[in-house]
Amino acid sequence: MLNTAIPTSPGSIKRKTLANASLRRAMRCRRESLMEASRSTALEILCLYASEDKQGFEQLSKHLHHINEINDIQNISPGKPVKPERSRLINQARLIIMLVSPDLLSSLREETSMALERAKSGKAALIPILYKTVALRSTDLAELQLLPRNGVAVTQREGDDRNQAWTEIAEEIQKIWQELAATAPSVVGEKAGTAASVHQNAPVQGQEQDPARPATVFISSAGDAGENREQLELMLRLRGLKLWHRDSEDLPFLGIWEKAAERAVSELADAYLLYLTPEALKKPQLWLPEARAALQRHENAPEFPIVVILQGVSRKRAQNALAKVSLGKLNDFVWEELQSQAVDQKLQQLARRILREAFLQRRVRAGENHEIWIGLRTFVSGEDSPRLDLSVDARGLFLRDERSDVRRVPSLAEWQNLIVPALQDIKGLLAGVGPGSGESLKVPIKAVYSLAYLFGFIFQGMRLQVRDEARQQYWDSEGPPSDSIPLTCDESSREGDPHTAIVAISISNDVRKGIETYLHQAEDKINYSRFIHYSMAEEVDHTRAVKDGSHALAIARQIGRDLRRLRSQGIVHIHLFSSLPVGLAVLIGQQLNASVFGPVSLYEYSSGNYCYTCTLNQKE
Repeated sequence: MLNTAIPTSPGSIKRKTLANASLRRAMRCRRESLMEASRSTALEILCLYASEDKQGFEQLSKHLHHINEINDIQNISPGKPVKPERSRLINQARLIIMLVSPDLLSSLREETSMALERAKSGKAALIPILYKTVALRSTDLAELQLLPRNGVAVTQREGDDRNQAWTEIAEEIQKIWQELAATAPSVVGEKAGTAASVHQNAPVQGQEQDPARPATVFISSAGDAGENREQLELMLRLRGLKLWHRDSEDLPFLGIWEKAAERAVSELADAYLLYLTPEALKKPQLWLPEARAALQRHENAPEFPIVVILQGVSRKRAQNALAKVSLGKLNDFVWEELQSQAVDQKLQQLARRILREAFLQRRVRAGENHEIWIGLRTFVSGEDSPRLDLSVDARGLFLRDERSDVRRVPSLAEWQNLIVPALQDIKGLLAGVGPGSGESLKVPIKAVYSLAYLFGFIFQGMRLQVRDEARQQYWDSEGPPSDSIPLTCDESSREGDPHTAIVAISISNDVRKGIETYLHQAEDKINYSRFIHYSMAEEVDHTRAVKDGSHALAIARQIGRDLRRLRSQGIVHIHLFSSLPVGLAVLIGQQLNASVFGPVSLYEYSSGNYCYTCTLNQKE
């Protein structure tokens, strides 16, 4: 075979070598550019902390083992200038975890400010962790939303309590990291798979995001709303509404209070309430971002309710002030002008209207699930429920301190003017919007007996399913007719008012000794002629004496029949003492038909003795 290759000169070889080198440089630059682009769009996570807090970073890393890599602000490669490199890490991070401590403020003040500005501008998510106790009130970090949510520094905890704090923190970080990953335009390697799966499993728009959160109202105000605001908020909580403020501990976590509040208004709350007072007009920064978010949401969803209340401010003054901050549209949502101290009736009307508007939005959020859940709560711990539409939060009336179970007994005026009207408003609302025919109302309860009896009494005629905590099941207020007599009934008579009887129900515990003590010590002794005592058989385990829903309903019906017979025998006033599953109190309350019974006075056992609480059917 002939060799047909064309001879090449040394000059052409040199030119070809230079061209190849140029091509290799171009390809290398292209690869570096692509890698840099990938890095810029990948989810960069940075932990910002002082060198003295290295142990905290190591502990956090253990709890975040599922996240591939967290950049370390203290781990700067030898030979690189520290300040510029730290600035680069902060500027490329999309998620910045900050271990807040006195050492951080003293040694990395500049970097901390840079991270805060990046978060406020929306270029990065920020998760501040209170690692060591530090005063932040007079610093730029005062606006931070800190983890753990209870405000106790991680290093102030010991053992399992500290581990629990790290676990809570890791869960919040994981949640935000997944949200960022789901919206990242491009990610690399394993992160891409995570982002894709998160995005694929993201909830569909309109689907209920948090079924356990009841109808929620976000409230903006300044500090001079006074008693009116406190009273209205109490009325709203008693009507089952959850209330959010700018500094509420359970706002969605976004690292900065203002951003968390804006998101709560623009995406999550079921209604927005703005209190405009003289102080609020002087300090619009306290409510402007939230009000703008509410208006924007209303423009996108006109059914979203906005409520503006004026207190100590005329409509004209409000119009001028709102126009100055380009929020003149808020004038269309002014509901009420309150004097310095509004009468309860006006506040009740406001609370009733807000309840309706927020509840209807909650139903939209719930989607096609028409089953209604209403929780009752008087204790620190809440209802253990997978879903809530309303949560009657009466802790403000039944506890001296809402963070500890130190009980108080509401006054008769509080029962009559606050609790009863609230439950009646809920009943009236549901009579118009549901539940439908044959549907039940689910009622998880963590409340005192008196409130449970009252709830059943007010919600007569509605099918209820009340929660039995011991057996983790629901007891239905409807069932086939039965003349079953599951309780033993002992009755005794004495000289006394022939129209008055004491009824004692001993299911969980024997109440007779407690009643004797109360009658001996009470200043206003009960003048009665009949004592009726219901109890279970002696051999029954009283901690689980009520077997199931059918058994509970049979007990309630037996007591209802017997008490109606007392009425026909001339007894017009019953004093009721009991120890029983709280769900059973609801079922019995439904039996106390107001058209048949006279007053039924209720008593609670508290601090070693019984005390009078309230009276059902007080009018007669």
